[in-house]
Amino acid sequence: MRVCSRRFLHILVLFIFNSCSFQHQKGTEAASAVDVSKMSYEQVRVSVIDKYCTGCHSVAGGNSGGINLESYANVVADLSKINQACFVDHTMPKNGSLAPQDAALLHAWMQAGAPEMPGGAPAPENPGGSVGHSISGVDPSLLSYQNLNEQVFTPSCIECHSKKDNGEGDKGGVNLESYATVTKNLDRLFVAVFYEAKMPPKKPLSNTQLDLLAAWIAAGAPEEAPVLKSTFSSIEKIVISQKCIQCHNPKGKARHVPLTNYKDLINPNSTVIVPGHPEKSDLYIDISKAEDDEDRMPPPKASKRLSDDWIGKIKQWIDDGAPEN
Repeated sequence: MRVCSRRFLHILVLFIFNSCSFQHQKGTEAASAVDVSKMSYEQVRVSVIDKYCTGCHSVAGGNSGGINLESYANVVADLSKINQACFVDHTMPKNGSLAPQDAALLHAWMQAGAPEMPGGAPAPENPGGSVGHSISGVDPSLLSYQNLNEQVFTPSCIECHSKKDNGEGDKGGVNLESYATVTKNLDRLFVAVFYEAKMPPKKPLSNTQLDLLAAWIAAGAPEEAPVLKSTFSSIEKIVISQKCIQCHNPKGKARHVPLTNYKDLINPNSTVIVPGHPEKSDLYIDISKAEDDEDRMPPPKASKRLSDDWIGKIKQWIDDGAPEN
């Protein structure tokens, strides 16, 4: 059994103002929060696809570019093209950019795996990602505000976005000197860095910085790095949902070994988890393999090996009988 991972794709909440840069616009109001657990194709269709796309990409519109976006199946089939046109090349929509709140909705839906129904399984072969940036290889232990501050905000942002004695700091009305001010401005930071690619203006963030920032936002911008406990709820939330579920779902590449719920793991007809026996449990055996072992899970090409501490916590849970706690 191979316990696979693609990308952990869940941005829990994104707040995007009706502003396209760090220059705050008077009268701007905050858009509604994007809750990926309630996200569906119907919501994206009404708010984005029908508003911006089907005028051209429909039978009536002539299926421009040979693309029809009038059904869920068609949209999913062209997700990579949509991602490229909207978030990388910025060539679509032709009649103007997506409104920030609509861009956030589309982007978060794609990151959630483009589910058809609220809380549904991700679409198969969904390109996902964070506007072209890989985040699955980022060590979750690095996803704390302190580390982001040291690696991203202090070296690349604070020079302009901090208070100055001469009163000329906080450029654009944005201060990024504390966790509170960063999360307050997270919406505008997201748009400027990933959607518009305008910040920082002098020296762009490195790929390592971009991946780290994208992973932190995708994890919900936590103040402290996630701490794994030897419980099913903790393992499911921190490991399985972020490292496994994109392949191990009913429509994924590893659908023959689904890991969508507790019953899938504790299946008497399989050896994914053998309560009380980690040495017989495929999940534990696969995650314990060497960093460069091609059979390791998550796969070497998709993610780094889980930390010894995390592997130990999973082993302890199995040793304790793998309870549904």
